[in-house]
Amino acid sequence: MDINKTAKRKKRRLITHALMLYLGVFLLGFITFSFSVSPSHFIRFMSAGFIVCLLAVTCVFVLVVYKMLKEIDEEARHEHRKRQKLAVDDGLYECQSCGNRKVADVDKLCRVCGIVFVGYE
Repeated sequence: MDINKTAKRKKRRLITHALMLYLGVFLLGFITFSFSVSPSHFIRFMSAGFIVCLLAVTCVFVLVVYKMLKEIDEEARHEHRKRQKLAVDDGLYECQSCGNRKVADVDKLCRVCGIVFVGYE
């Protein structure tokens, strides 16, 4: 499976869950505020406090989602980098996955770890 497809799938799933939570918070706030039409100031104060708490939780959740999306991108970049070979000396290359320094230019995969290098899929 392609690494970019996996990262995109993880992102799509995470964003879907975030939108579902945001919609739930919005509906809870709307329902709470709609019940606060009574003349009691205490009930209005409690519903406003509840809405503020829900918004604060939503903001924290959005920050967590943002951090997780950054980590997914970083993981995808690392996986791509791990499947490359790095030139060291005398036409030999080093496998970035296991550190094998006896990889030739024409090798499609590493003899030690068996990883298929980028461009040879």
